[in-house]
Amino acid sequence: MRVSVIAEFSVAAEEFILGKALTQTAGLSIELEKMIPTGDTTIPYFWVVGEGRSEFEAVLTSEPALSTFEAVDELDDRTLYRVEWDRSVDTFVQTIVEHDAVLQDANGDADSWLFQLRFPDAHALSSFHTACRERGIDVTVEGLFNPIEPHSVDTSDLTEAQHSLLVRAYDEGYFEVPRKITLAELAEELGVSDQALNERLRRGLSTVIGATLQPDSPQKP
Repeated sequence: MRVSVIAEFSVAAEEFILGKALTQTAGLSIELEKMIPTGDTTIPYFWVVGEGRSEFEAVLTSEPALSTFEAVDELDDRTLYRVEWDRSVDTFVQTIVEHDAVLQDANGDADSWLFQLRFPDAHALSSFHTACRERGIDVTVEGLFNPIEPHSVDTSDLTEAQHSLLVRAYDEGYFEVPRKITLAELAEELGVSDQALNERLRRGLSTVIGATLQPDSPQKP
């Protein structure tokens, strides 16, 4: 049975065209609404939140990968843009489209972006992750979800501390978009250092992801 997989990836702002634009404009953040593949282009609609719209538009104008852009709606300090660019110029976007991933949600600032992508199956997710590494795109898996069988992943290899942390992080909204709690806040609650908690969280996620993407996994088509 083919089962779709939802994954959350964090990526540095400079890996993504809109992220690069934000590194040149202070005080803004972006919330991507939808990504629609159309022939050789990708057309996203996204909200820019904060002051500095004119500076942001000046950066977009100077970006050779962008064909057109326009502000289509305004609400207080939020502006909805429609932008069209050649996806072949943006390696990260091109990799998303090539692996049939559907953008569920995305938001970012001048430092990093968090993408929530739905893949047709675990194999497509694994191929996407491999392609990112091969192309020098530094992505970090922050969460993995099976929308149909949320309890089908074998977590028996998790340590008690890893299991407890993953459950707590999930319950308190660490994996939500946007996050309701930061890693530093979790660390403070648990009385451990940020580094120790980060290592425990990553080991736990690695175990869960490994179980999901193993060839003999029940999720494997």
